[in-house]
Amino acid sequence: MNDYATLGSRAWFPQLQYEVYLSHAAVSPISLPVQRAMGSVIQTYAEKGLGTVLDWVDQRERLRGKIARFIQADTDEIALTQNTSQGITAVAQSLRWKKRDRSLLFDGEFPSNVTPWQQAARQYDLKVEWLPKPSHPTKILEQLEVALRKGVRLLSVSAVQFQTGFRMPIVEMGNLCRKHGCLVFIDAIQACGALAMSVRDTNIDFLSCGGHKWLMGVEGTGFLYVRQNRIPLLQKNLSSWLSHEDGLVFLFEGAGLLRYDRPIKENASFFEGGAPNAIGLVGLESAIDILLQLGVSNIEKHILDYLKPLEQAFIEMGFRSQRVCDAESSILSFLPPSHVSLPSLIEKLDTRGISLSSPDGLLRIAPHWPNNISEHEVLLSGIQEAMETV
Repeated sequence: MNDYATLGSRAWFPQLQYEVYLSHAAVSPISLPVQRAMGSVIQTYAEKGLGTVLDWVDQRERLRGKIARFIQADTDEIALTQNTSQGITAVAQSLRWKKRDRSLLFDGEFPSNVTPWQQAARQYDLKVEWLPKPSHPTKILEQLEVALRKGVRLLSVSAVQFQTGFRMPIVEMGNLCRKHGCLVFIDAIQACGALAMSVRDTNIDFLSCGGHKWLMGVEGTGFLYVRQNRIPLLQKNLSSWLSHEDGLVFLFEGAGLLRYDRPIKENASFFEGGAPNAIGLVGLESAIDILLQLGVSNIEKHILDYLKPLEQAFIEMGFRSQRVCDAESSILSFLPPSHVSLPSLIEKLDTRGISLSSPDGLLRIAPHWPNNISEHEVLLSGIQEAMETV
């Protein structure tokens, strides 16, 4: 195996059974480096048990630093999580809400970015308000500013909409929110790893991301970003034993160190209350190493170049593009012709070695760095043949 990944090469995915895999917006396949990294953890736990625990504690600190570098944050602003939902729920349950505070959401969001805010509203007597499904960036900003003038505590929005791939103008949205004193939470699972993301270039206060999509890690891993000066806005409601400063010392450094009054950490890692997914987090580090090596700006260009020729080809086959403006993104979605059963089409494509996802009745194309433009012929001929039989 080569030491370096190559854009457009599947060399690190020899077990992948699909000739064309375009479901990265759902679940990414696991590369050989990620498999081997995770296997090394399993091996050491099999050999040493307790004797290897502290080794992987150090690894998690290294991973935290790499994630911080990846989104241009500070290391203390990163908490390791199990998924996007855990990060959203953590903030929803920890923010120092005031009665009748308003949170703002967009129609069309994935439920993980809706349910936690609805639950918080029920518990703390808050109000959830809605903006229309995103269309044109200018219209979004106009609607947002009207809502912000009424007083909003927090806006939560996906950087990329999971159905249509619409790329939200989060820099401009963050600027508007800061102007009106509104906090900003970003669900970044459809952006991080495929599109350049920098918390330093935006007025983002919180960001949550899972590891199994565009980061190309595995399920059960992710991270939460909390801007350091927002820590005082959070109650430590979800703290547990590893939320304490020096929470491990009583296990390894002698007698008399068991205490229950150690202070809770004053950074994002206080959310890491208990034993983590050590195996998965090693895999996530390996996956992020690959992305850092390739460069996210290079990956973004590679994805956009892959998608550009496909839109017109699908339109000519009777599909309706769901791209709502000129903004390009890592996802291209289509509404199938009225006579085509999408579940049947997906099944037929699967038997032809083509993997596509179909959220909410849309055909979604989501390539990543291993995809090669040479796949287009197989994809388009496979779609055409499958449509003739459904």
